[in-house]
Amino acid sequence: MSSETDRRLRGETAAAISNLLVKLVSDYTGRGPTKARTNINEDIVTVVLQDTLTKGERSLVRDGKEELVLNTRLAFQGQCATS
Repeated sequence: MSSETDRRLRGETAAAISNLLVKLVSDYTGRGPTKARTNINEDIVTVVLQDTLTKGERSLVRDGKEELVLNTRLAFQGQCATS
């Protein structure tokens, strides 16, 4: 496979992973991130999601209640993992 074909396939795969993760977050929180970037290297895939907070979470953060947002997310994720 040529390096150009390899780059194209890697880019398509990265885009597909980004799209799926945005959908997954949206399905669970009611709102997906506005940006997602996936990097694929040797044995590691990393995804960076931007602007993931819901409107209510952003309001809490503005009011200085970041810890509440974090604890709520952690509790929700723990609950989802056992469902």
